[in-house]
Amino acid sequence: MNAVAGTFGPGANEGRRVGPSNARKGEVIRAARRLLQEEGPRGLTMRRLARRLGIKAPSLYKHLPGRPAIEAELREAAWVELALLLRTAASGPGPGAASRLLGAYRRAARAEPHLYRLAMTGLSGPAPTSDAVARVAGAFRLVAEDPVQSGALWGLAHGLAMLELDGRLPAGAGTDLAWERAASSFEGISGPH
Repeated sequence: MNAVAGTFGPGANEGRRVGPSNARKGEVIRAARRLLQEEGPRGLTMRRLARRLGIKAPSLYKHLPGRPAIEAELREAAWVELALLLRTAASGPGPGAASRLLGAYRRAARAEPHLYRLAMTGLSGPAPTSDAVARVAGAFRLVAEDPVQSGALWGLAHGLAMLELDGRLPAGAGTDLAWERAASSFEGISGPH
């Protein structure tokens, strides 16, 4: 059972032991994720979350110590799911790995923009685990083996995602075309297939 199910990737948390307290914690995190998506970061409060779950706010603290812990769980899940999604896209058959990778990255950011921002901007709370970050970096290395090139590709993906989410790409630029050109500039760079 997924601790948090979402559009970043299927089954990222499968295989975890789910006991009574873990099941309730998972329920809290899933509800928090829905609340974040529907109302944005300002809407993610302990009171609203408790109301959504049909419990009193103090009861939430039995499962998680507060909002920072909930955000940390959401952040970690987003990184793990994104890594799985990107690895699957980049590992696909035939040419076009950069296009598939950037397309998957864009879809994830657009599908859950508030979660994407929470996970990627890191303005509050603990950073994701180094394992989760390494998995995402590893997906980019499937397209560009050189660490500098894969870092540039990741930076390009993140920059375009943030510009698109913020509505900052010039109106006449053609957002789809910007992503296509970004991908084409990295096609053919060898990865460790």
